[in-house]
Amino acid sequence: MEPINLYRDRLLKHYIIHHNMITISIVLFFYTWLYGYHFNSLFFFYYNLTAGIFNLIVYFYICRMPMCKIRPFINLYFIFFVLYMLVYAFCMWEKSPIIFAWLFLIPLASGSLFSQKTTVSWIFCIVALAIITMICSKFLYVFFEETTFSSSDILLINICSLLFIFYFLIAGTYFNRRVYKLSSFQESKETTVKQYQSILNTSRGIVENYRLKEQLKKLYETILIYFEKEQPFKNKDFSLIQLADALNTNVSYVSRAIKLNTGSNFNHLVNTYRVAHVKMLINEDALKRHSLLYVYDSAGFKHQSTFNKVFKQIEGVTPKTYAHNMTKHE
Repeated sequence: MEPINLYRDRLLKHYIIHHNMITISIVLFFYTWLYGYHFNSLFFFYYNLTAGIFNLIVYFYICRMPMCKIRPFINLYFIFFVLYMLVYAFCMWEKSPIIFAWLFLIPLASGSLFSQKTTVSWIFCIVALAIITMICSKFLYVFFEETTFSSSDILLINICSLLFIFYFLIAGTYFNRRVYKLSSFQESKETTVKQYQSILNTSRGIVENYRLKEQLKKLYETILIYFEKEQPFKNKDFSLIQLADALNTNVSYVSRAIKLNTGSNFNHLVNTYRVAHVKMLINEDALKRHSLLYVYDSAGFKHQSTFNKVFKQIEGVTPKTYAHNMTKHE
């Protein structure tokens, strides 16, 4: 793991586990005292005391775990938090709607830990729970009708809730900014590495391309020497494979060497040498001693029609016209 990711995980663990869970335990024990000794509500006294003890047990259980193993517990912890808050919502949402504000702290924490999709899902779930609470509380209020609070009690509950929620919002915003900066730095670092890698690959490609061109130029020079010395084009069945075998290389390299240095292919190179050989024979008055059939046959052409076509393509005139012009010059 890269150091920046390791530091990010430590930061996550410090905020989510050490900071938030300890703070939540303090809040729960504060509400235990508030409801038990100030409001004289035994139900909420034991309810908050149980929740506080449970929160501490979970904290001591997971605080020694690495962050990668803690993540699966977090969504489960959020679910328990929602169930805990639903009792308050069913009991007093009409008198203190601020109860729902506690639930919207979940997306704030989720945004630093999970994907945007998971965070949006939690927002939809909380909105749905608020609607369900408003509908079902009319039917469930009978279970909490003995739990009543005066206006001053509700005011105190709202003030405490606002103070704690405000604190969690400030702490969450501060933490999210630190994580965002780390993520931005990581993205910038990855982008720089990719750009450097791209430049490096391009440079390597240029060097490798230059080396390849040099190799292909040397191979083409070898081909020309082989053609001049051995005159393999005189063989009517001479092929690209035979040339590659003769030079101890492969067909692809030979083709690329010819293409790079002449702009044409193997067949054109062979025909160029064959036509040059025919011209040499004509210039040496071979037609006075031999027929045209002998001349193009000795140069490696199989058929006269092919010979005439290739000769005209390369020289711009037919073999007979070329021979006639040579005779006139003499």
